[in-house]
Formats: sequence, structure tokens, C-alpha cells
Amino acid sequence: MRRRRACRALGCLGFGTVGALTGCLDRSEPSVGLAVVDVHNLRTTPSRCTVRISREGTRIVDRTVVLDQRDGDRVDGVTITDERLGDRVAYTTTVTVDDDPLSETFGSHDAEAFVDDWSSHACYGSSFTIENARIGHALRTFESCSADVDG
Repeated sequence: MRRRRACRALGCLGFGTVGALTGCLDRSEPSVGLAVVDVHNLRTTPSRCTVRISREGTRIVDRTVVLDQRDGDRVDGVTITDERLGDRVAYTTTVTVDDDPLSETFGSHDAEAFVDDWSSHACYGSSFTIENARIGHALRTFESCSADVDG
């Protein structure tokens, strides 16, 4: 975390030496793991979507679901957990609406950029919402990486 703050202060992401730039862009060791992924359909029509989760570049989840349309306050969704989630390695999650050109990707390094201090949080959760013209994303943090996280 100190290195990231120092890199911001030094402007390493601008024009700098290759050595300084390499230190700032070191994305090999995330300080947080992925615990859970939620996808909810806020549309007034059903949505067929595919959720893909990769761990260190290897796909570990590839799941297609049909989510019912929103009905008043009731929203259909799916929660995905897996025994291969929770370690402090690089995860990437992509949600694609199969009948629409909508897609959203969020990964461990994106999560790290949103929280300055992960010391009291071991994992994050990704919550995706399928909307009419986009897929939204919200980040949740958890003290534990257990599969029975309750947000």
C-alpha cells in the first residue's frame, strides 16, 4: 500500500524511468481475495447472462443463468461462491448479457484501487446489476473469506 501511495505522489504513472514504472505497476500480489459474486436483473424483461470468473488467468467458473424480470420490488438474482475463491490471488469476473452487447469486468486489482486500507478486510464481493443500457457494479468488503459471507 505504501508503494502505491508513493508511486502516486511521484507520478510514476506519467513519464518516469522504466525501473520506477515497473515498481508502480507491480500487480502480481493482490492484498485481498474474492469471496462472492452476485448478479441481479433490474430489467423488466428476463435476461440470460454468463458469469465467468478467472483465478490467476485460469477460468474456474463459467455459468450461464436466466434471471427473471423485475416484478415491483422483487428482483431475481444469483449468488456464486466456489471453494477456489478467497485466496489472495488475482481474480477477474466478467458478466455478459447474452442477448445484448452488454458486458462488465471487475478484478482484484480494481478492488484494491477502491479501498485504501485492506487491513481489516480479507476479501471483497462483486455485485453486478443488469440494467437496460449497462451493467452496474458495486464492491462489498468482508472481514472473512468464508463462503457463508452475509455482507
